Amino acid sequence: HRFNDTWSMEFTSRYTDAEADYKQAWPSFIGGDRYVYNDDGSLYRDGMVPRSWYRNDATSEQVAVDIRFRGDFDTGPFEHKVLLGTQYQDVTLGDGGYYAFALGYDFLTGGPDNITGDAYWINVFDPVYGNVPPEDQLNALYSEDPDTTTEDIGLYASDEISLGNWRLTLGLRYDETETDTGLAKQEDDEISTSVGLLYQFDNGLAPYASYAESFEPVIGDNGRGQALDPQEGEQVEVGIKYQPDNFPALVTLAWFDLEQSNLFDPLSNPGEYEQQSGVTKIDGIELEAMAQFGDFTVELNLSRLDTESPDGWQLASVPEEQASSWVTWRPSGKLQGFRAGAGIRYVGESMDGIDNLETPDYTLGDLMLGWQMRHWDFSFNVRNLTDKTYYATCIGRGDCFPGDERSMVGRITYNF
Repeated sequence: HRFNDTWSMEFTSRYTDAEADYKQAWPSFIGGDRYVYNDDGSLYRDGMVPRSWYRNDATSEQVAVDIRFRGDFDTGPFEHKVLLGTQYQDVTLGDGGYYAFALGYDFLTGGPDNITGDAYWINVFDPVYGNVPPEDQLNALYSEDPDTTTEDIGLYASDEISLGNWRLTLGLRYDETETDTGLAKQEDDEISTSVGLLYQFDNGLAPYASYAESFEPVIGDNGRGQALDPQEGEQVEVGIKYQPDNFPALVTLAWFDLEQSNLFDPLSNPGEYEQQSGVTKIDGIELEAMAQFGDFTVELNLSRLDTESPDGWQLASVPEEQASSWVTWRPSGKLQGFRAGAGIRYVGESMDGIDNLETPDYTLGDLMLGWQMRHWDFSFNVRNLTDKTYYATCIGRGDCFPGDERSMVGRITYNF
């Protein structure tokens, strides 16, 4: 809603209700010296080991509201674009399931127990799948945790100030958060700031620098009844943008350094109260480019990250290198309204969080087709076009997770 030539208002809201059901089975991690061995040192029954069975039923419900006021006005030689807003969010998370660890294994005797024995074990050298315990047996272990509810109220303000070719952006945000886990309540509040400065040359070059802060509540206490401090983030970024006058293109090259603090202390001894002195560091460089050649639009993205966890390792499942390219064709003339696109995504190698197990790199292809006419818009998107089999990530305990198979999504939109 526009009140006058200076002030306008925007209002957005969203309600989300989601469920995610997850089941998995894997060979139990009970330690190499505790597996069932034959007298000659070989595994029980030529490779039979116990399995663990896991189920998790997660729910989430979210209500989010955001009200923003925008103002465009001048004060002497300065031009202002002011944004004032308030944001409210209410999120409820539910969780239930079971964890049948090493089903059929007797930790006292070191062999099959007298209840299910090795009926649901698996041969790791010659696996036969489908042998699943009865559902009622697993459901007997089912339990539900209390819901966790988080309410957040945020107030924010920013001002983009222009003077000639200079652009200065100042931002300030205050958040007040209350979390109820069903067992304890915790309140957090924080002020976050941001500042950015850019100079726009007449030839299309625009160097810039920025600084920004963030925070995220950490639920729990330090072992002495004191609530844990929120995780805090600081990011410094410098870069340059280029947008030529005689050619439709935009290129951005940026270097950034990010630090996240108040993380769990990796050097603390078991039983000691939590110091929250852990720090994660991330720095990297990114290149983004977009250009239009007649009916074709080309996009290119490249990034390289150097990461370090509080333990001194590369961050788990975060690749050092990523790249993607996308080409869109929107023909004119008789085929106007049709569009087609194709792209390639490259994800580099990543580590497991303890620099031991490496996830190989992979390259995937995507496809898009669409048609727009009057009020109607039809689109069809395919991800992982060739249905490539790959590992998305491997974690420190030794197991790997397969990546998404080919997915196809069709969408029909009507614009009134």
